Formats: sequence, structure tokens, C-alpha cells
Amino acid sequence: MSHAPPSILRAVAFAPGVIGVVVVAVGVLRALGLPGAGRAHVLGEALRLGLDFLLAAGLLRLATLPDVRSLALAAAIVAVRRVVGTGVGFAERALSADPATGAPGRGPPAATP
Repeated sequence: MSHAPPSILRAVAFAPGVIGVVVVAVGVLRALGLPGAGRAHVLGEALRLGLDFLLAAGLLRLATLPDVRSLALAAAIVAVRRVVGTGVGFAERALSADPATGAPGRGPPAATP
């Protein structure tokens, strides 16, 4: 069984990280033009997806170059993903609440192109 050279393995592990950063950047740019709950929803989805790609990059790195640093990176990304997901969920619920009654809303408004 042949193994790929380390440079190729590093490149494979690097690609999902770059994709994750691009996804977050595009999500931030898209969210800038939206109001309250719509902004939180779009930004939250971009952060979740971007962090999933960063997690994939961390796991690939851990699989190709197993060491404590790679394990710590993957664990940190999982923790950040959980915190961001919880925070965005709270923000979406708060921003979609009816201001007069404080009752929970029915979700973020539809984004207009």
C-alpha cells in the first residue's frame, strides 16, 4: 500500500479550511444588507457551514498528521461551533420576537434579493 507524500496530504487538509473561510466571508457580506432576524439567520448559517468546513480541515489534518496540536485544533473548532450555534439560535429567537408582546416570532423574514 502506497502513501501520498506529506505535501499532498497537507494540501488536502488545507483546502476545506480555505473553503470554510470563504463561506464565512461571503455570508458576512450577504448579511450586511439584511435587517435584524434575516441578518442573524444568514450570518448564523454561514458561520455554521464555515465552521463545519474548518472542522473537516482539522479532522483531515488530524488523520494525516496525528499529534496533540491537531487534536486540540479539532476539539477547539467543535467547541466554537457549539457556542456559535447556541448563540445564533438565541439571537434568531430574540430578533424574531414580536416587539409588542415579546412572544416568539415565526422565524426570520424571507430575504429579498
